Amino acid sequence: MGLSLGHFVRASLLALAFLSSNLLKAETGLSDREILLGQSVAVSGTLAALGKQYTAGAQLYFDAVNEAGGVHGRRLRMISHDDGYDTQRALDNTKKLLREEKVFALFNYLGTGITTAHLPVIVAEKVPFFAPYTGADHLRKAHNRYLFHIRASYGDEAEKIVEHLYSLGYARIGVVHQNDVFGRSALASVEEAMAKRKIRPAAIGVIESNSTDAKAAAAALTPYDPQVIILATAGGGAIAFIREYAKKELRTQYYAFSVVSSEQLIRELGPDSHGITVTQVMPFPWKSLSGITREYQRLLKARDPEAKPGYTHFEGYVAAKALVEGLRQAGRDLTREKLVATLERMDALDLGGFVVSFRPGNHNGSRFVELTLIGKDGRFVQ
Repeated sequence: MGLSLGHFVRASLLALAFLSSNLLKAETGLSDREILLGQSVAVSGTLAALGKQYTAGAQLYFDAVNEAGGVHGRRLRMISHDDGYDTQRALDNTKKLLREEKVFALFNYLGTGITTAHLPVIVAEKVPFFAPYTGADHLRKAHNRYLFHIRASYGDEAEKIVEHLYSLGYARIGVVHQNDVFGRSALASVEEAMAKRKIRPAAIGVIESNSTDAKAAAAALTPYDPQVIILATAGGGAIAFIREYAKKELRTQYYAFSVVSSEQLIRELGPDSHGITVTQVMPFPWKSLSGITREYQRLLKARDPEAKPGYTHFEGYVAAKALVEGLRQAGRDLTREKLVATLERMDALDLGGFVVSFRPGNHNGSRFVELTLIGKDGRFVQ
């Protein structure tokens, strides 16, 4: 017996519904109960302190979300692999995350060079790459549909530093940078900000990437006796330079980019960190002046009464909160493309006193920058 037209239509609709349901379930990194996120980050090497703090801050927020029932009933699980701040290791980790562990999105990677190397990967895989820990301007000027930033650019930070130094009348300004994509990008931002004011660095020193050998960099700046040295370095490299330059017995002031790993400077340099000025791209996490800082402090204290807030830890928290809001707004029928489209509509998303804005063609979430000083007690002063 043949099917009537009505039976055929009903059968076709049922088949389409079943197929659509299976397609939704088959979306990479999703199940009825879980969303898988993938991360490659340095938890060894000179930037280990940064990587650990950035990851821990994000996990603090994810844990709170999961304890409250997740996102539309799905728990968030972050699979994280150590790359030691090595680009090839990071790419290998990503291949494993995408091919074997089949994550839904990539989140909270660390490093300019590592992020740059992933641009063709995320386009080919059409996978969201959210909140990498880098302020490189070239990653912001060339739009990538799958790349989303929540921190200000190195250009924004350099402008803040140079504007301040210029207003104070400093003439001899030295720069020390890492010999990698991050360091060169930050140096270019400093030189651009100085050129706008018709000045240039008095001297430039270089430290090899992932190295703590700062002798050559210190020797390059010594003859010029700069009044100020801008540190386009991070983690162990910055610490090594400050210690090496102190041997010269020359007086100078240090200005550092936000990625310098401030807490590590304070912990390892002790009194020698006092007086260093650091740009920050997140609100002051020690004061309860906004909803997001109050929420962060409450959850951190509940997790560990002895734990102290920190900028890098807080940035990881903010990144996680922004991503979760995107996942919530995307709805239960989640796909990678739907998440990207949803994020692009989040113009002026207020996370509780910190605003993130994404639009089609512009995924640069924030331009917030302020200067802070490490005080005599090892605490930051605004």
